[in-house]
Amino acid sequence: MADDKYLWETLPEKAFKLRLQYPEIPEYITDNLRYELFKWQEEALINFLTYEQVKEAEEDINPSHLLFNMATGTGKTLLMAETLEKSLGLL
Repeated sequence: MADDKYLWETLPEKAFKLRLQYPEIPEYITDNLRYELFKWQEEALINFLTYEQVKEAEEDINPSHLLFNMATGTGKTLLMAETLEKSLGLL
């Protein structure tokens, strides 16, 4: 159990092995924000986008259950809205 890692710790290595490009936050997300994203929100969103790329590259069709572990008042609701836009293709 000591070798267990969090998903965000394994993503960069997986993406590198799959030769995936570093994702950028799409303009349709940033253009629809009232406020600029904080650094931790950007990192969480980049991790989500990387995860989506890895899933697609590995042809993983299994449902995902992700948890964004962030403190109160750090913008989880905004982040969830952005991930839903991306996942559901709302924009």
